[in-house]
Amino acid sequence: MSKAGTFTVEDFAGAVEEVIEASRTFPSRSLDEFLRAVWASFSRHRAKAPSWFLFAQLMKEGLSAPPAQYDETWSGVTKYPANPWFSRPDLPESRLPPPFGNKNLDAERRRTTELQVFEQTLLFLISDLHSMLRSGSAPSIDGFSWDSPRGHRWQHWELVEFLDAAERGLWKPVEDGWIVRATADRCGWAALAVFLHLGTVYE
Repeated sequence: MSKAGTFTVEDFAGAVEEVIEASRTFPSRSLDEFLRAVWASFSRHRAKAPSWFLFAQLMKEGLSAPPAQYDETWSGVTKYPANPWFSRPDLPESRLPPPFGNKNLDAERRRTTELQVFEQTLLFLISDLHSMLRSGSAPSIDGFSWDSPRGHRWQHWELVEFLDAAERGLWKPVEDGWIVRATADRCGWAALAVFLHLGTVYE
């Protein structure tokens, strides 16, 4: 923690690295199980105010908590939700969520909430990965990507690689202020949605 006792994004990154190391030591949890355990943890904590500390707790419980049973209604979530709290989606080199079409971001923010964006992002990842595992599809021949039956490309589908990419990719959006209300010591649910998306695409 910082000298003032605030749990920062740096502390969050440290917690993610601890989860990565633990999953390397005891590689029994798949990414599918991890994401469903995060959902179960989120369901218990969703009424709490978002913070880097809470997000670290969700990551840790993703490794230790019982995964939620897959709900077939989740299969209806077939694409990433737009994240209007991500303010710089026009930089292709950033490997961040695809461009947000409507330029009136304030209006879009009134139509949804950060919590809903995170919820739909997590459900999309769970359902898309489930479709990959259930279909019997396989990664590309070179092993660098895996296209889901719905046409979404995953660069990382193993837990360690997913978390490592997400943790490395989150620094620049937070430091450069690309995520609205996300700073070194505070954040909203939209920041965790970006983190999870980065896990699939950041190289």
